[in-house]
Amino acid sequence: MTDSADHCSVWTVPADHPALAGHFPGDPLLPATVILDWLDELASEAFGRGLAGASTQAKFLRPARPGERLQARLSAKPNGGFGFEIRIGAELAVSGRSMPASGPSA
Repeated sequence: MTDSADHCSVWTVPADHPALAGHFPGDPLLPATVILDWLDELASEAFGRGLAGASTQAKFLRPARPGERLQARLSAKPNGGFGFEIRIGAELAVSGRSMPASGPSA
């Protein structure tokens, strides 16, 4: 994804992250919810809105493990949504998009 409205960030998964404790003993991996929380924070910083109330689709292609460096790129779309990719090294780990919810908000 390349666009003048791209927002990039990097995060290294801490070996002592609390979500790793039970996910999974002996073979820890970062739960998808933690990755989505990080994306929510990045989108809020970049675009002034996060994932809450949006229609979000994500494909998790590879697990993230302790000590790995995650590289996120969020790209604004003309419809008010954004696309995203997370890479671990050169490997695509997560891809997806988030679009504003249609209809009245609650």
